[in-house]
Amino acid sequence: MVLQNVMNDLMDEVPASQQIDESIKCRILSLCDSIRYLSPTSNADAKNLEYQFVQSVKDLKVLMKNTTLNKEKIFEEIDNLESILSRRKRY
Repeated sequence: MVLQNVMNDLMDEVPASQQIDESIKCRILSLCDSIRYLSPTSNADAKNLEYQFVQSVKDLKVLMKNTTLNKEKIFEEIDNLESILSRRKRY
């Protein structure tokens, strides 16, 4: 599953991020856990949400290069990921 691979890549980068906030780690782990329970689908709307999720993870990776400077934006991006995932679960 594409989403699982994207999140695994993100998790590989989390330990390398300097001084990452524990709450950020917990929320990312929660996202990883939630993705495991998604059912594969060929629905076009679900695929679009998956694409949005992947793009958002890419944005998060960039933000995490400087967690001190980007802390608020990181939380906003995680909020966005949670929202996308919540909508994707409907399919």
